[in-house]
Amino acid sequence: MVLWCLLISLVYGAPSAASAAPTRKGGIEWVFIDGAKEPWLLPEWLVWQNVLAGIYTIRSHHLEGSPFDSLPVTAAERKRIESAATWYNQHQDACTERQKREVEMLRAAKRPQADLDDGQRKVILDCREQVLDRVDRFLGELSGEGRAALLAYVNARKSGMWMRVAKSELDFYKRPR
Repeated sequence: MVLWCLLISLVYGAPSAASAAPTRKGGIEWVFIDGAKEPWLLPEWLVWQNVLAGIYTIRSHHLEGSPFDSLPVTAAERKRIESAATWYNQHQDACTERQKREVEMLRAAKRPQADLDDGQRKVILDCREQVLDRVDRFLGELSGEGRAALLAYVNARKSGMWMRVAKSELDFYKRPR
């Protein structure tokens, strides 16, 4: 099974004990990454997934007065960003289903655990790449000012993100970028 655990804090940030130093718990060596201290260690796919999920939550729950609402972009640009967030929500559901189907198919074929892990990783990487491709496309559709404002918003969100990942999965966690 893929040994990685993704923990994102949208509101409270990282616990004070979190650091990039590996720790051992239950036989697994964990690496903690605190976006407030080391935002450069957060992979791009994770940052965008977090931001798009947050924007989707803001809009789907009709939360007013969020920092996203004060983003200095045109109404059309805001709609593009919101559309990307809606797409991400649907994409995430589809990716979860793809991963389940892949595992079920491999289990039905009585494949070894390593094949199940590889199958999961392929789906996960493909889904991450699709998110980054979508982000690249919609960033290209924004004005220079809109793009700069959104990227500043995204960078400001990093300080509230943190991760715990098994050291054995660290290389995979960083992929594709």
